[in-house]
Amino acid sequence: MSEIKKLSVTIASSSSANMYTVTFIVENGVLTGQCNCKAGKFNSHCKHLFGVASGRATVDWEDHDNYEAIGRLLHHTEFRAKAVDVDKLSIELRELQSKAKKLDDQIKAIQKDVCAQINRGVPVNI
Repeated sequence: MSEIKKLSVTIASSSSANMYTVTFIVENGVLTGQCNCKAGKFNSHCKHLFGVASGRATVDWEDHDNYEAIGRLLHHTEFRAKAVDVDKLSIELRELQSKAKKLDDQIKAIQKDVCAQINRGVPVNI
């Protein structure tokens, strides 16, 4: 008979006042996870599940032991390395977004200048 281990943590939504339960189940040496948020119910991309799996979630204090136990289970898996990849890509994305904002500001400044010149009148050869 296989041993089933169930570990749950409650985490707050980053975009609302909702609280979600992320549950990991170990059965026959296989770990599965789920979240009760809308995305989690459809086995879709769930940021809460990822947050717990990556060790980057903030959990209720009473769930801290379960959170640590989940971390120990996932410690030697590829998920921690993938979390580092996500961190690096997030930094790169923020840098690109900042650059895009600066480029957008430059475009708007040029457009404003061109419109102002045309509004004042531009000499042309006819």
